[in-house]
Amino acid sequence: MSIGENKAGASATAFASAASGMEAPAPEAQAPAVESPDIATKAELDHLVETRPTPAPEMHLTPDGWEAGEVNRQVAVAHERRIVDLNDRLQRMRETAERDHAIARLEGHARVDFERSR
Repeated sequence: MSIGENKAGASATAFASAASGMEAPAPEAQAPAVESPDIATKAELDHLVETRPTPAPEMHLTPDGWEAGEVNRQVAVAHERRIVDLNDRLQRMRETAERDHAIARLEGHARVDFERSR
C-alpha cells in the first residue's frame, strides 16, 4: 500500500485545507464537553461563581489566534449559562419549599376553626 492509498481521506482533507489557505483546527483547540451533574447544589453555584474567570489585562497585543479566542468564548458562555441555570433551579426549589412549608403550617387550621365555631 502506498501513502496515497492508505490515507486517501486524510490527503484529500490536507489538500483541501492547503488549497483554501487555512488549516483545520487542531482537536486540542476544541472545547471539551463538560458534563454537569443532574443535582443543583448551592456549593456548586458558589464554586462556579468563585472560579468565574476574570479577563486579565495583557502587556502585549499579540493574539493567540482566532481558535483560542473562540474556544475561550465558548467556555465562558457555557460557564455563565450553568451559573444562570443553577440560580434558576435553586430559586424554584426555594420557592417550592417555602410554599410547601406555608401550606403545611396551615393544614388542619380550617378543621380546628370549624370545630371551635360549633
